[in-house]
Amino acid sequence: MLERIKRILSEGRRVLWAFDQDAWARNLEYDTMPLDLSRDLYGASRAAVEHLAGRHYETLGHLEWIHSETGLRTLRDEFDRVAAHNEHHLRQIRWALREGE
Repeated sequence: MLERIKRILSEGRRVLWAFDQDAWARNLEYDTMPLDLSRDLYGASRAAVEHLAGRHYETLGHLEWIHSETGLRTLRDEFDRVAAHNEHHLRQIRWALREGE
């Protein structure tokens, strides 16, 4: 999602294609990725999105782009979507940590 935000900011209105997240997980062998590495990548990506949102949510949130499956969206929509997506993952992590006790 960080890459998508960067493309919206740098390349303007264009069509950005959906991707098959299951194919990425399978073919990039996410299940073999060391947990420490995944955590560090997640943390760095989240920090970068927070930085960009802080700088551009209000001033450039109106920028439009087209998602190949869902149609016209704005940068603000994407920031909001990323926040909701991250919150979902954090709930999953909290649940997994409770189950492991």
